[in-house]
Parts: sequence; C-alpha cells; structure tokens
Amino acid sequence: MSADLYQRPSRDAIAARVNGNQRAQEAAAAAVTERQPASDVVALFAVHVRARLSARGWTLSDLSGRTGDSTGNLAQAIKGSKCPLAIAGRIAGAFGVPLAEMLVPYRCRTCAGYDGKPPAGCKCLECGDETRLA
Repeated sequence: MSADLYQRPSRDAIAARVNGNQRAQEAAAAAVTERQPASDVVALFAVHVRARLSARGWTLSDLSGRTGDSTGNLAQAIKGSKCPLAIAGRIAGAFGVPLAEMLVPYRCRTCAGYDGKPPAGCKCLECGDETRLA
C-alpha cells in the first residue's frame, strides 16, 4: 500500500483553516445581528442550544444547574420564543462557547471542516449527521 494515497495537510494548513473558520463565524455573527429581526436571532440561538444539549446528553435540569436559571426560562430559550441576553450569555458560557458563535446558523465544528457534512461513510458524533459511501 502506498503512503501517498491520502495527503495529510500540514499543521500550518490546518491552523490556517481553523483560524479562517473562526474569523468567518465572527463576521457572520456580526452580520446576522445587524440585519435580522430579534425573533430570527432567538430562533438561531435555540437551534444551537438544542443541538448542544443533544450532543452532550444533557437535560434541561442539567443546563439549569450549570447556569443557575429556572427550567421555565431555559425552556423558552430552547423553544425559541424568548431569551433575554443575560440568560443567553449564561447558556453560551455553560457550553463553553462565545455567545456570537450561537447567533449564526448551526454547523457543528466537526463537520465544518468538511463542507458541512462528515466524510463519506462516517457519522458525526457531534451533530449525528451521516453520509453514505458513493
């Protein structure tokens, strides 16, 4: 078997891609908050919260324990009906991500490096998306 079947990217190439993705996400977050109504931003935030809860296997009670907020307030955030900025900040902090990252359309970090889908024949453990071999 030849070692040249798969060219591994260099560490510098990987770092450049990661840094580029982070800058693009920050710019997209700024653009989203400037041009979208508040209800759309809350809906985007709710998608992130649901996906991250599912990926970690947390319940609403687990999130409540980490943020100190009532389950009623968190349930409204998860539904996308209402979420005050202070609660949104605490939720983002519980997940260990900046709030701006949770205000753009959801793309898991694992799949983001592969044009939004996991590699062929793989299932993403973060978002659950799966692709079949061609």
